[in-house]
Amino acid sequence: MPTTAAKMVKKQVLEPSSQFLSRLPETMSEAFDDGMDATKRGLKQARQTAEELSEQAARKVKRYPLQAVALTFGFAVATGILLGWMAGRKLQPTLFERARARTRNLFA
Repeated sequence: MPTTAAKMVKKQVLEPSSQFLSRLPETMSEAFDDGMDATKRGLKQARQTAEELSEQAARKVKRYPLQAVALTFGFAVATGILLGWMAGRKLQPTLFERARARTRNLFA
């Protein structure tokens, strides 16, 4: 009886596992190659899109130079106001810092 169970385990578990493991390096290599190809295609498409957008922006600046300067000035002013506001505001203590300060006062 034990030999029959051992043969059954070998047939149903070990043989398929060994077949799977023998194909694993090839499968992993194919998956890696597919991933690299997809990455290369994505990078190529992203570069083409960036070049098209750059060319389009250059054409718009040449066609509407005053609007481009005004837009840049407005963006710079808005950024300066935002950064000035962030730098000038007083940071409030966190809940943890307030609790720690209260417990120091209790035990002092």
